[in-house]
Amino acid sequence: MLPDREKRCTIKAVMKLILLSTVGKCVMFQWAFDFMELARTFGYNTVFLGCSTPVPKILQAIKIQQPDIVVISHHMPEEDIGPVIDELSKSLSDESGLKPVFIFGGDASSSRAAENSGIFQRIFSGDESPLEISDFLRERRDDKAGQPFPGNLVERIRFRYPFPLLHHHLGLPDLVETEMAAHALAASEILDVLTLVQDQNAQEHFFHPKDMQPSKTELTGTPLRTPEHMEEIYEISRCGNYPLLRAYSSTRDLVRWAELQEKCLKTAWGAIPLTWYSKLDGRSKRPLQEAIKENLKAIKWYAEREIPVSVNEVHHWSMREAHDALAVAVAYIAAYNAKEVGVKYFVAPLMFNTPSGTSFSMDLAKMMAMIDLIEELHGKDFTTFRQVRPGVGHYLPDVSVAKGQMAASATIAMYIKPNIFHVISSSEAHRPATVSEIVESCRIIQGVMEDCMRGLPDVTKDKLIHRRKTQLISDARLIIKAIESISNAEKPLADPATLVKAIEKGILDAPKLQGRPPGRGKLFTRMLHGACVPADPETGDAITEEERLDRLGILKKIKL
Repeated sequence: MLPDREKRCTIKAVMKLILLSTVGKCVMFQWAFDFMELARTFGYNTVFLGCSTPVPKILQAIKIQQPDIVVISHHMPEEDIGPVIDELSKSLSDESGLKPVFIFGGDASSSRAAENSGIFQRIFSGDESPLEISDFLRERRDDKAGQPFPGNLVERIRFRYPFPLLHHHLGLPDLVETEMAAHALAASEILDVLTLVQDQNAQEHFFHPKDMQPSKTELTGTPLRTPEHMEEIYEISRCGNYPLLRAYSSTRDLVRWAELQEKCLKTAWGAIPLTWYSKLDGRSKRPLQEAIKENLKAIKWYAEREIPVSVNEVHHWSMREAHDALAVAVAYIAAYNAKEVGVKYFVAPLMFNTPSGTSFSMDLAKMMAMIDLIEELHGKDFTTFRQVRPGVGHYLPDVSVAKGQMAASATIAMYIKPNIFHVISSSEAHRPATVSEIVESCRIIQGVMEDCMRGLPDVTKDKLIHRRKTQLISDARLIIKAIESISNAEKPLADPATLVKAIEKGILDAPKLQGRPPGRGKLFTRMLHGACVPADPETGDAITEEERLDRLGILKKIKL
């Protein structure tokens, strides 16, 4: 993990100085103060000269303090700023020795006058997101103005700090529309990571085109059919902020697909499940043990090239209404397997609002329990980045309501200080999002992030959340012990045969696995006070994890 967001960046180089002032009749200092606060986050020293500062006083301060950047702010009618800019322009022409970078911050009308003057190297007219201002400050701090954006995930996270990266899926059913959308999104500079969603035919049969079925093409993603399709999307998206690209995992031939992703997309990270994309969920015909082995080979392929990996395992269990403790245990098992095969950078997927009906408090407890267990694995060769996302099943059909749910979920997710925010647009519960919907959703999330990063209450002090988190960790450890108790393998959690056996015996189970052997589907769960808990199928009463495992005949084997 990178440092907590409350901690300021420490810059080893000499801290650069910014002078700020409002000019003319402008006494509206809030923009300047917000700019100063953001600049300090990036290691700048800042000095505010005051409101309505005369030009001679600004010039005197420049001569004495020798700033690197001078910020002129004006949020008044255009006619007020004109004479000030004329005076500043004349004074600068008479003082050729003054070399700071001048930037302007104002509203639309005053910014037009500033742009016409030719004095300012950058003009902020009020429409910019904090991310855009952050990019400017970062580039000037590091003397990298105009250089390309980082082309790998780890550097991109550091580059964007303290803001999380924004990530979104793109999978329009028309290939040309998808290409144009990728170009438009890159040009908008709204996203850091763009994931291509290929249709189910491409996911399962890309390397076996004769097996493709027309029924698996409609409205399930983009019909990628050749490497050239991926290369074209990559090339057309090399503009704007040069977003990192990746694609959905395939559901068979995972290593070949990994090789293709890296060759054509320079993939941001690989996202591969541990047990899914098998007969367990029907997304491929691979037997479960064979699927686990192949999935681990693909994870290892990425690890050997130091490409980050996300083992997108846990939310598949929660989407099938497995109880929260099981989800926490599986989150640990997924990360454990990634570390075992050599993954250095692990993207921990943290899906909120799943199962549907989960309360915000119980969601936070669940995510905090996952984080605590996963980050026990940290070491010099294994670190994690937190990727949060809303659960798409959380959204209601009314798009206006869904936008509110998206923003609310994002606010809660910000409590766990994510490195990556996977935006799920308000339309995605029903159809793929268009460019305008993606941009709008990302703007909403940017607003949420900006407000939340000003300061949030400390949820670790909430007794209800703390109690639930502690219980989930205890129950998850019990589930892990149960899996270990049924195996003779040296490392049971990393042994495919043991994991299959754990599913067959029902240690790992979910209600919606009925009819999907070797899944049992006999686990009964219910929502209780906003949490998903195991329950008695006849009475509906909640039961403890000990009771659940005892009913499976497993508890007596565990060394408590």
